[in-house]
Amino acid sequence: MNIIVIGGPTASGKSALGIDIAKEFNGLIINADSQQVYHNLQILTARPNAYELSQAEHVLYGHKDAQESYSVGTWAKEVVREIEKAKENNQMPIILGGTGFYLKTFIKGISKMPEIPSNVRNEILTYIKNVGNEQAHTLLKSLDPQASERIAINDSQRLGRALEIHQFTGKTMSEWWQENPPIPYLENANFIDYTLLPPREQLYESCNQRFTKMLQANAIEEVKSLLSKNIERSKTIMKTLGVPELIDYLEEKTSLEQATILAQQSTRKFAKRQITFFKNQLKDATQLKSLYTKDLAQSTIHDIKTKLL
Repeated sequence: MNIIVIGGPTASGKSALGIDIAKEFNGLIINADSQQVYHNLQILTARPNAYELSQAEHVLYGHKDAQESYSVGTWAKEVVREIEKAKENNQMPIILGGTGFYLKTFIKGISKMPEIPSNVRNEILTYIKNVGNEQAHTLLKSLDPQASERIAINDSQRLGRALEIHQFTGKTMSEWWQENPPIPYLENANFIDYTLLPPREQLYESCNQRFTKMLQANAIEEVKSLLSKNIERSKTIMKTLGVPELIDYLEEKTSLEQATILAQQSTRKFAKRQITFFKNQLKDATQLKSLYTKDLAQSTIHDIKTKLL
């Protein structure tokens, strides 16, 4: 089965490109952004708005609550179900998002990992909560340098997973990867994959503009609502780009101007890490070296038609 994959850094234009492709190929857009699965934040996660949702069918967006646990394995199983439905409805699956690890896992498959007892898991979670992600990541780097390069400091879930595996089995996550080759989620899938990798200066300016537009779209009220839920600060959604900075502003620890500068800076750094991941970990994808434009969409659609022949 043919499956289109569109990845790339934040603010590069993935959503617009996906909609154009979906219109051309009767596509079903399947979310591959780990933050956009939560319904609690729409503006700051740049989840598709009402107009975008009306342009093409989207699934796996905003279907989870921030308090729920969610993993790449859970996501991948949901994607398989959506692809099966798309096949029944003669739709083209379009997996789209900026979480490169999700995309890589689905395309390459996943290695079998050990079941970890709840007491070990809780011990590691408590450790990370007490010492913080940075120190926990430093520990992982000393134990498993290869895994530490693939796991971001702010990715508490995967960081905890790597540490709990070592704690319980005495083997590193990298050793488990080597001993258990990845098992594909789908047999005979033909992935037609693209990565948006525009020039960095253009991308960084797009990041800056996007956060300004988010503020204009009431991002502050969105964070106020999030805070009213009394969600633990360690939860993934509380580390969404812009959320920590706007919390500091709401708690009068900084000015809105400074919060904006810091949030834009965090977004640019995140985009840089995404670029590095896509270049190194998904190097087989066709690279689209510009921000989204109608011309880029048309050339990509033409390329897809060629590959489907």
